[in-house]
Amino acid sequence: MIPPMNEPIRLYNISMEQIVIGCVLRGGDKLFEEIIGILDEKDFYKTEHQRYWNILQDMYGKRIPIDLVTATEYINKVGKQKGYGQFDVNVTYMMHCINAVPTTANLHYYVKIVKDHSYKRAVLYEIGKFKTDQIDPEKLMESITNIPKYEEIKEKSNKEIMLETIEDANRGMDFKFPENYRSINGLIGGIDRGNLVVIGGYPSNGKSSLMINLAYGFVNELEYKVLIATLEMSPKENMRRIEATALSINTTKFKTNSLTKEDQEKIKNMMPHVNDIWKYNCVRVYTIADIVRAVNKYEPDILFIDYLQNISGDDNLNLYAKRTKHTLEIQRLTKEKNIATFLLSQFHRPQEGRIRRPYNNDFRDSGVIEERADIIFLIYWERKLKMESLLRRDGDKPEYMELNLTKSKDGATGSLFYNFYPEYHRWIDPRDEEKQEAIRYKKAKEESEKRRKDVYD
Repeated sequence: MIPPMNEPIRLYNISMEQIVIGCVLRGGDKLFEEIIGILDEKDFYKTEHQRYWNILQDMYGKRIPIDLVTATEYINKVGKQKGYGQFDVNVTYMMHCINAVPTTANLHYYVKIVKDHSYKRAVLYEIGKFKTDQIDPEKLMESITNIPKYEEIKEKSNKEIMLETIEDANRGMDFKFPENYRSINGLIGGIDRGNLVVIGGYPSNGKSSLMINLAYGFVNELEYKVLIATLEMSPKENMRRIEATALSINTTKFKTNSLTKEDQEKIKNMMPHVNDIWKYNCVRVYTIADIVRAVNKYEPDILFIDYLQNISGDDNLNLYAKRTKHTLEIQRLTKEKNIATFLLSQFHRPQEGRIRRPYNNDFRDSGVIEERADIIFLIYWERKLKMESLLRRDGDKPEYMELNLTKSKDGATGSLFYNFYPEYHRWIDPRDEEKQEAIRYKKAKEESEKRRKDVYD
């Protein structure tokens, strides 16, 4: 039952419930199959309608043809053991349901009305619990977010679908990658709204730097609306990295009181552009509900979440179940809001002596990530993994970074290579730096030893 409110609110339509049941009784199995999985007994407000719906489900499950006669016979035969004996089989009422149907052609419209009322009752129920049981507001937001909505699927003719393929090809993907990631565009063309893109990597191996560099390109070069929902670094830390990327300022300077007057002037000159022109926001979040609120507030084209394993909540679930639940919620948010989401996710730490290129099944705590992602990028920074720490200075050669595209539902896969400047969080296509040789692992000991001598001599 719905918790008591100050005033009774009618959130049901008995006539539509009758019509839906009447449509199934008139159209039989064929019509029932069109809405199976969309409705359940809780979507009906009237108790008798819930029971009639359960009868139809039982009949369909046992492959008993559905019509008025077979439904009456089924209730008389097994009604008592199923609990249907608690109300009289009213053939007249079932006939009334059938006669109430204007046309079965509009079944999905009738279902939508019933489902919409059910959704509103469910929201009202959660609000009632919030008022009477003093549920945490965060839990209330999460509960309402998890209530499924009815989405009518409009069937199209083959001709309409074929014309859409031509339109899509002429239009291209919804979002292109920035110029220094043009190799990705060459492989998969870009990304579409509703896509969930997962960026995976070992801890402290460049995931957040890639996110910052992509976000900077999307918002500055392509003028998309970008939102970073950060569970890892504060908005200020992310802004430092953006400044480092845009202005070639070593991020160490921000932490060692080493910003020059020239650096500070560059940042001040950049402020009007970032503040007044960019469509960029970065917010600290902790839960899925926080992410939903941020998306509703800023309405981005592209959402970055940094990162999956840091999302709190659902403490009664084990880690695997928690990550699985959060991944599914993020996927649903992405599709409902019609945005593109980049979800950062960590790998298990590599075992000592067994460092290798990662695979999709290396994601920590969840196997659903690979299943739900439309696109997966895996980062491999071999030199960092094998050296544990790196000492870098302005003017150093770039690091050699691999970005492996291991899943793409509608495009090719393959390995892409970048020159990476971690001190600036900058990723550059090697073709743009033909004379610059990146540092690979085979040179790591030599470079590290030389650097130590420079520091301590």
